[in-house]
Amino acid sequence: MAALAVARIPAQPAEATAPPDTWSRYINNASHDSLYYVGCGQAQSSLSLGSSAEVVILTFGRAANNGSAWGTIVYSNAFASTTDIYNAMLGFLQGFYNCLSGSTSTFLTLGIGTTNDQLSNTQAASGHGAAWSQLVTSVENWIRDPAHPGVPQVEQVYGAMDFEPAWGPAAAAAAWSSAYGASYTQPYYDFGAAECQYPYDGSNRACSNYWLTSDRYQVAWGQPAAWAIPEIYTNSGSNASEWLAISKWGANYGSAGHITFRAALAQHEACVERPGDPSCVGADQGPQTAYDQLQSAINSDTQTMSAVSWDSQMSWQGT
Repeated sequence: MAALAVARIPAQPAEATAPPDTWSRYINNASHDSLYYVGCGQAQSSLSLGSSAEVVILTFGRAANNGSAWGTIVYSNAFASTTDIYNAMLGFLQGFYNCLSGSTSTFLTLGIGTTNDQLSNTQAASGHGAAWSQLVTSVENWIRDPAHPGVPQVEQVYGAMDFEPAWGPAAAAAAWSSAYGASYTQPYYDFGAAECQYPYDGSNRACSNYWLTSDRYQVAWGQPAAWAIPEIYTNSGSNASEWLAISKWGANYGSAGHITFRAALAQHEACVERPGDPSCVGADQGPQTAYDQLQSAINSDTQTMSAVSWDSQMSWQGT
């Protein structure tokens, strides 16, 4: 099956304001029925807000293997296999489609997410990346099955990976990215943190955990399967400045040029739902602000200027 929309997008004028934001989710219950109701709620929100196109990421937690199957450790600390996640995704997609009640006024791109937390072994990373690519392909094949007419007109799926340098070595992240990209039909979203030095100074600057700017660029955009939806969490705007520096490095040295960011990701709703979370201190701005920060940062330099399409914010399933 041919890949969807994998051609790089040329620079465009910036959007004046952010589109309506979506709620992406930390998943703690990877069941078909639970995700059906989440999908239905997303459809109702889409219709209410009048969204014509939008992106949502469901992150199922850190990459894992239980000895017999690839999968993740979801946020309730339970193992979910890729088969479990496949069935859960069908629940979301069915719920979204059914609760649109025949409307074709919106189109959802859904990211099936995992993380590189504790992913340190390159062989395991490769195995998981290949399995995740197959999972995403299988879900997309379900969407495009002739037995489900109308579904491809309103939804599609991509992979998604929360790459964070502090969580694991660059070599393992590169191995996951390469394995996913080796046989992909659907791209993946990198919805992680930058954790790199800024501003751009012409050098391959250091990031956390011995990563370099080139490493962070590669898994977010240099890999042909990758698209970037960066975390823009900090109220100070430092996250946007970090991503500007990475994109500027790419414009000068990267294999695919500057990064065209698909969306900005905030965590405001997740912080509201979990008051007292230390990761929210100074990093709880709303999605409109995150979008504005990223758009303003990349448009401050002619080498990185482009339009950010969407915004989203993290939230917790079941809240």
